[in-house]
Amino acid sequence: MLQVFRPWGHYARAEAGLGFPTMADVVFDVDGEMVSVPEAEARIWGEKLIGFAAGNWGDDVALLTAHGHDPKWLEGARALGQAIEDVLTGTWEGAIPIDSSGKGADAIYSMLSLPGPSSWDATSGAARLRDAVARHRQAPLAE
Repeated sequence: MLQVFRPWGHYARAEAGLGFPTMADVVFDVDGEMVSVPEAEARIWGEKLIGFAAGNWGDDVALLTAHGHDPKWLEGARALGQAIEDVLTGTWEGAIPIDSSGKGADAIYSMLSLPGPSSWDATSGAARLRDAVARHRQAPLAE
């Protein structure tokens, strides 16, 4: 089942905690927590992640490194960017899995830590996905 959702069936989506879409949504599975983001936002992230992996935006990488992000986050950028593109083109079915301790989580968390447009707030897809990754990273270790 493709996890790019269309407006039909939106009541079932709301009951599942995915909200009411106005356009298509892309769903990320962060250690079992589903985070739905607008297609347009996810499309930009996919392109940016692939660009970062190709060596673009070195000033942004330097800024993140100066703020404590390990530059190894770039190792997961291409694969996650490609996974987003695959969902958007229909070659991948299902939510995009993000293991909070994996390279994809490092990539999306770091990229979304960059200062965004003033329109980003706590309810934006960027904030919700970044917060989900952060929550799962801070989960206590099993004893």
